[in-house]
Amino acid sequence: MVISLPWLFIEILLCYLFNNMNNFIAGIFLILCVACTVTNSGDKVTGHKDVDSILLELKENSNQSLLFTPLENNEAFSDYSDFNKTDTSKALVFSDSISIFTDKNNTVTFRNSSADVDVTSAEKYSYKGYDSKTNFHWIVKERYEDAEDILVDQKNGKTTKVSNNPVGNSSGTMFFTKQNQCFLVFEDCSPGFQLWKVLNGELKLMQEVHLKNYFIVDGGWTSSGKLIVEVASIKEFMNTGKTSSAKKYELILK
Repeated sequence: MVISLPWLFIEILLCYLFNNMNNFIAGIFLILCVACTVTNSGDKVTGHKDVDSILLELKENSNQSLLFTPLENNEAFSDYSDFNKTDTSKALVFSDSISIFTDKNNTVTFRNSSADVDVTSAEKYSYKGYDSKTNFHWIVKERYEDAEDILVDQKNGKTTKVSNNPVGNSSGTMFFTKQNQCFLVFEDCSPGFQLWKVLNGELKLMQEVHLKNYFIVDGGWTSSGKLIVEVASIKEFMNTGKTSSAKKYELILK
């Protein structure tokens, strides 16, 4: 502990007043006790032990249009996506490719690439379905160490790369997408989430939040239209493989 000049002045003053060694030592002890008391009370004032560190990181890494409210109850939400894989009128899935037939009568094709020489260069596309509410197809491009999620506009075939597992709300006006677990492999892959707005048939990125010490375990919409995310510590997950300290928050766009 470092004693500042004011405390040193008090020490000298005590020495002068009492003018003997015993009281000088007692004065030093008094200063140390007071200093520790002030330090401890300072911790209580700033609330280091009680601060919600997850909430702080969420706020620090998002703009002011997004509000986070901690949930005291265990409110249920659905991470179910309304993507239908059985409708073959707009897309055909083959063993080596996926073809999407847009409203403008053009075809968008995603074709697998082989890995005859380098297995790390292989790419395989998976069809996750078509969402009639938003008019988007969901495609996943799988690579050696990670995956890339793509939303394809049925209207014109435009492709948009999004985070993992897009989940639409009941009105078909928003998508919530969380990061995949590439942050466990790549340093430049930040854990976090995205919020997309479906506006006049186009996707517009409303929010992209990059976290450092926490990651999104899950997220989705409640029956009443609330957006809820579950957030956990990366350190705990890496050390134990568990997310027992995870917390839930409601997200509100202002």
